[in-house]
Amino acid sequence: MPDPEVLSRLAGILGVSVDYLLGNPQPDPSTPWWERDAPPADIELEEFIRNQSNLRLMGNPLDEEAKEDVLLFLRTAHEHIKKDRERKKAAREAAKSKGKGNKKI
Repeated sequence: MPDPEVLSRLAGILGVSVDYLLGNPQPDPSTPWWERDAPPADIELEEFIRNQSNLRLMGNPLDEEAKEDVLLFLRTAHEHIKKDRERKKAAREAAKSKGKGNKKI
């Protein structure tokens, strides 16, 4: 088994997940990156930015520095969305188990 740090660095260079390098199943490609639990690969984010024709900074196309800032924002937004989804799921499960405890037989 390759060293985990080497795998992580290689995955980062290639813009894929470590799971992908290990041959593990990937999420359904039709699921948008913002709806998955796994962080998006850099290449997905770059494609997302490239496909947004209205994405401009002060009327101009993004330069590399602005593109990096947008990528950082998208990664952070993904983490926020993921945590929010986990919070809502935990609240639903807590409500469900609380409801089961209150039932009379």
